[in-house]
Amino acid sequence: MIELEVRNSISPSTNHEEIFSEIIDHQARCRHFILFSVHENTSGSQIEIQVVSELFCQIDVTTVPLNVLRFGKTSHHFRPIGVTLMNQYAIFSVLKNKLKLRKFENLEHISISTD
Repeated sequence: MIELEVRNSISPSTNHEEIFSEIIDHQARCRHFILFSVHENTSGSQIEIQVVSELFCQIDVTTVPLNVLRFGKTSHHFRPIGVTLMNQYAIFSVLKNKLKLRKFENLEHISISTD
């Protein structure tokens, strides 16, 4: 009962603001995905873009990554890579072809997840 009273006391504009905020957040995230277990190179982010581009070639994806960023601090474990693409349709292409990674012995340990 108290929860219903609290919900009714919140102004409708607050609910609309939350909804708009969630929509904007969802639209921003729909262009991102995360790569796990990709061997790390200490040379920098330009090498990471090249690695992701070569991975795309292996799984027959023709899109080019806009942004590639390693998450976390450098350690003895492989850090995940966040990748941003031009649109959500490019993400669908990557997700549709991600099982092709299993065909390659040197790539079978890599996994792809949505953001």
